[in-house]
Amino acid sequence: PAMVFPDKISWSPDATKFSFSFRVANETENIIVSDLKTKKGNMVTKQESQVFHTFPSWSPDGTRLAFSSWRKGHSQISVMDLRIGEYRQITDLTGQNEMPEWSPDGTHIAFSSNGDIAIVGSSGGTVTMLTNGSTKFTHPSWSPDGSRLAMMSTGGDIWVVTLADGKLSSLTNDEVFDGFPTWSPDSEFIAFQSVRDGQADIFLITANGMNLMRLTHI
Repeated sequence: PAMVFPDKISWSPDATKFSFSFRVANETENIIVSDLKTKKGNMVTKQESQVFHTFPSWSPDGTRLAFSSWRKGHSQISVMDLRIGEYRQITDLTGQNEMPEWSPDGTHIAFSSNGDIAIVGSSGGTVTMLTNGSTKFTHPSWSPDGSRLAMMSTGGDIWVVTLADGKLSSLTNDEVFDGFPTWSPDSEFIAFQSVRDGQADIFLITANGMNLMRLTHI
């Protein structure tokens, strides 16, 4: 059976389209771009057996899609130029490289690399590891001003790394699960999911780890 996997639904900057991944059994997974006006979807990646394209992420100018491509036991970051319908791999690493996120100016892409957070130029080139330690991270989220990345640790805490000096800070450090950080438009706050009192709610914290606020009581 065919299944939609909304592991990452990415809207185009002009809000006229969105992208997601679509899996056929355990054979292949591809990126679909759906047009809200025509209500039609277009498969933009090539359907290949045992190749899985996931985690689409739209560039700020709306002309490109970054995504993760898994084949032969490894996944790499690829970028598609939607204007010409062609894509190419921009990383050449081992293991799992996924969850790409564009910098606000579209020049770089952050991603999760085997439990560390890395960045690479949007056209490829040198990969810079921002973390390299016993703490493992996923789900990078770029601040709108481009100066920091928020991320979640696999242990369930929210962290921030400052790109100018590489300083890594833990914003939460408790026994509950905190994850999936998202920045406010002014780069001052981070919203995240937290499982407290046995339920998942949305919390807000300042980018320097102060003033924790609960926003929902579901």
